[in-house]
Amino acid sequence: MLLYIITINLYSCKSVNVSQKKKPEMEKFDIVSFNKYKINNMANYTASDGNRILSEDIDSYYFEQIKSNINDPFSFKYRFFKSSLALMSSCQFFYNIPTGEYLEYDQHGKLIIKKDYDSPYLFSINDLIQKMAKEFNTDLMTPIKGIDVARYVDDNSKLPEYSIRIPINESSFRYIVLDGNSGNVKKDVIGHNIE
Repeated sequence: MLLYIITINLYSCKSVNVSQKKKPEMEKFDIVSFNKYKINNMANYTASDGNRILSEDIDSYYFEQIKSNINDPFSFKYRFFKSSLALMSSCQFFYNIPTGEYLEYDQHGKLIIKKDYDSPYLFSINDLIQKMAKEFNTDLMTPIKGIDVARYVDDNSKLPEYSIRIPINESSFRYIVLDGNSGNVKKDVIGHNIE
């Protein structure tokens, strides 16, 4: 039996140059567009530059996710101070994986936290995309319904790993674990969903 859990923490995010995507410049929250499109404290719309925007009014800040298109596995996520609409933090995600540097600012725009999420992984996201396409015939740039992609430092070995769960059908999936430094396959098994 295989149990697979992914936890996303919006406070641990940032931007990385994984896919050579240009990070949108977001110094202030676009409150005008948010108010124009919001329904129940959320706005979902396409900006004039073609990017898909999902914004949300969360208790103490505004949250925004930007994708170049709805099927893009990369997204940029931002938090903004409600009082000034200034940028609070920024991150880039590949699926649910925070990548690159997480940047957090105080209310005056001073950088107060910088964390590099890629540093434990010598085998990069780009390497992962290429390996999955070549060796597993899986295009991670075209999201598959039900696919899970994660990376973490293993609790026991203290080494970085990637795990990919690819649905085969409604009752089974392929579960692959790769070494986060070399990209070598550590596990490749077929699992079955438990209902």
